[in-house]
Amino acid sequence: MNHISLDSAGIAILSHDFGALDGTDSEVEQVLNAFSSSAFVSSKSVMLAQRFPSILKLPLPRTQFSHRLNHIMGEICQEMLLRRRKEKETCLSFVSKIANATIAAGLTPQEVLAQARVLLLGGFETTAGNWAFIELARNPDIQTKLRDECLEFGSTPSYDDLMNKLPYLNIVVNEVLRLHASVAEIPRVAIEEDVIPLSEPMLTATGNSTDNVCIPKGTEVVVPFAALNRSVSIWGPDAKVFKPSRWLKEEEGTRGSRETLPDYRHLMTFGNGARMCPGRLFALAEFKVVLFVLVKNFVFEMVDGPGAKIVESLGFLPRPSVAGGSEAGSHGSVPLRVRRYEV
Repeated sequence: MNHISLDSAGIAILSHDFGALDGTDSEVEQVLNAFSSSAFVSSKSVMLAQRFPSILKLPLPRTQFSHRLNHIMGEICQEMLLRRRKEKETCLSFVSKIANATIAAGLTPQEVLAQARVLLLGGFETTAGNWAFIELARNPDIQTKLRDECLEFGSTPSYDDLMNKLPYLNIVVNEVLRLHASVAEIPRVAIEEDVIPLSEPMLTATGNSTDNVCIPKGTEVVVPFAALNRSVSIWGPDAKVFKPSRWLKEEEGTRGSRETLPDYRHLMTFGNGARMCPGRLFALAEFKVVLFVLVKNFVFEMVDGPGAKIVESLGFLPRPSVAGGSEAGSHGSVPLRVRRYEV
């Protein structure tokens, strides 16, 4: 999955083919893997660095990965822009489009590079994709129903088909994104004082009841994406269960709660508001294409049986691993048995 994502994100964002699917050894892939699986990279360390910037000068793994990624990305961007000038090619990459609008948008080359780096990291990470095949292997009936829809559709789907004409694929993707957000939480800093209304009154430390919370300027706030996506008050008593059918009808008593999250499918997986992930449509299309092709042609089974306990790693990105396995808590891996589907 990471090979597919790296190649597609590289071409779309940088107009650069990393050749991961062809077996090319890429330093970018090594750095991204190390960066995303490092247990040192967490929202807590990010928040601590905001308060004590000197921490970023320490030779921590996260800092070293970031420096290497900056250097590699800088070389790739410079190569792409130089090639574009020499060949006068029409380049459709994200970086090229941004570079054309740099002066009008007031962005510096360093800011363009930073945006490209963030999008490449986001595009490379396939936590949700990895979890998708695990959930399908643990739920063979759901996998069979999805395969039947893909086989019945037949031809290669267009973008419009992916978004509107494959309903069961759509709800499986929604459920994977809900239950297994690629980033569990993200920190934000209040740029001005604000008062946040509460859906239900709460008791303060003094024992008084309040229906709002005052957030002073400069306060670090952690937005718990995973907790919101699995909230019982929003998704019902089976919120922690993989259940695509929940998207076919509104669960009684939960619709009003979901409306408080107005963006994509009432999910926090891509964030919310003005800072919502700019690559979400690209990610959705890629996710659906990969699922469509692979589930249509292959059967996925758990090596240790559907009941094998799967846990999330301790790194910045919640990658899956088998409980008690030698790699739990590091890169994380879940062995699957894959065989070609035969009619």
